[in-house]
Amino acid sequence: MDLAVTPLAMTQFVASIPKISATWCEICEDPVEGGPCLLHTPLESDQPTIPRAIASLPTSLEMRKIPGSKERGVFTRLSIPGPRLFGPLVAKLRSMSTDEIAAAHFGVVGANGSLLHYQLLSDHDCNWMKFVRLADDSGNANVAAYQRGEEIYFAAVRPLLEGEELRVGYLAEYASAIGKNDDCVVDHDNMRIFFGRGEDLIGNF
Repeated sequence: MDLAVTPLAMTQFVASIPKISATWCEICEDPVEGGPCLLHTPLESDQPTIPRAIASLPTSLEMRKIPGSKERGVFTRLSIPGPRLFGPLVAKLRSMSTDEIAAAHFGVVGANGSLLHYQLLSDHDCNWMKFVRLADDSGNANVAAYQRGEEIYFAAVRPLLEGEELRVGYLAEYASAIGKNDDCVVDHDNMRIFFGRGEDLIGNF
């Protein structure tokens, strides 16, 4: 027995529903077809959805507006004295043009050697890591981006002080893999000293 409903059959079904104007709104005095008036009847609707980029922020961190800028940054709520990883980065991946790649901060190298970049535009598609600002230079970077498998993590370069803004640089191998050789590259030796097992942070591409 074929239970499929064709568009024509659906149209006929909808058209066959009788229009009954039995309910009246005492305020607008218009007949309401099918049920109570939506304009003048209290309505319990959904709460606004909190964007993932805001809701996913770890409790040890907080967002603040950057003075004199429209940007927001990510700051520590308390000191983080030891090695710490943040991640993974969540955002849509796609291939980009040469001009777009120049402006993209992070990419990922697939098992087949293909390079895709993260699109960090939507607060609903991305997690909180989209708000971590790129460091101005290697001395300003306190976390470093690197690839583990096919995911991107940020690793603390040194102890993080309470109220300090996270500023991200790159581990050298990752920077080279995504074409960021001229950008802020964090020194591996300092990472090894801080982690005591820094060789584990080297991405496998």
